[in-house]
Amino acid sequence: MQIPDEEQNDATPNGDIDYSYLSELVGHLLGLAHMRVTQICAEVMQPLDLTPKQFVTLEFVSKNPEFPQKDIARHVGISPPMMVNILDELDKRKLVQRERCQDDRRRQFVRVTEEGAALLEQIKQKAFEVEEIFAAETGLTDDERETLLGLLKKVTNRC
Repeated sequence: MQIPDEEQNDATPNGDIDYSYLSELVGHLLGLAHMRVTQICAEVMQPLDLTPKQFVTLEFVSKNPEFPQKDIARHVGISPPMMVNILDELDKRKLVQRERCQDDRRRQFVRVTEEGAALLEQIKQKAFEVEEIFAAETGLTDDERETLLGLLKKVTNRC
């Protein structure tokens, strides 16, 4: 993973950095990888004026129409209050539409609008651009990427 320039200047006088046991912690390393992928995604999605969380939400909603708002948050891995903010923004841009459930007025269903659907093809292209940039930065081979993807699917129950 490429280290931003400002972090490279923090090296000790002899150039070695001691990460102690941090380099053996799955959570720590996943967090670093997540930060970098999120940064790349934010940069790539910027022309579409979408944050990474908005992108993931819009894609999920497109494949799971009329899903309850609370369940979207759980499946996407975003807190319910954050999901409300994301959906408010997507709704304001007319990319999604919320509708109250007739049987239970406390529940809202979400679906992608025509405007949102029109944006999805561009989003998909940008998502694969993020993958290409990350692969180039990390030097992962296709086989290594497939192994990593399989492991991540396993630990996130997305198999």
